[in-house]
Amino acid sequence: SFLYCPFIVAAAPHFLYWPGSRCGSAPAYYTANKKLRVSQEENNEKYPENTIVIAGDSIINGIMEERLNRKDVTVKVLKFPAADVDELRHRLIPILKKRPAHLFLHGGTNDAVSSTSREILDKLLSLKSMIINKLPNCKVYISTPTFRSDIGKATLTVKQLTNHLTNLEIDLVDNRITDHGIGRKGLQLNSMGTKQLAK
Repeated sequence: SFLYCPFIVAAAPHFLYWPGSRCGSAPAYYTANKKLRVSQEENNEKYPENTIVIAGDSIINGIMEERLNRKDVTVKVLKFPAADVDELRHRLIPILKKRPAHLFLHGGTNDAVSSTSREILDKLLSLKSMIINKLPNCKVYISTPTFRSDIGKATLTVKQLTNHLTNLEIDLVDNRITDHGIGRKGLQLNSMGTKQLAK
């Protein structure tokens, strides 16, 4: 089933392209604050009730949690530049101890260079199952990977993965971002794509 989330609104007007075939080799400001970010992630203090976590690679970099928070809803946007699904799984383990109520997974774009769409699908579904096993009351949504045109193989893999996901009866955020939402490098989102992803 597809999901529309009214509390996820348009975020930053732009963000920088980080070079490399993966979505975002970590920039200087991220590297400088990495230890702080990790310590914050591993803090086991529970989130407030009804907390929504959006976790993914640098494709979600333009989504700013301070613009999503509401009086009765806390939103945490966790960005892991260059992360594949395996890395995302590893980084989410300490987050689960905080017991979010909803968790949106945006991953698979970086895997598309070296893995098949079926392999990525299996990893995403396994990650979702792991989260549900640890947090039965957490609602988990998978976000379809965004379009990329920088590498031919990856372009096809992302398209196939999106088709696989949309044919499943799962809680899904179907982005359907086209090349109009992608920057000149063919990987990161432009302002139009960021706004569409945040809807």
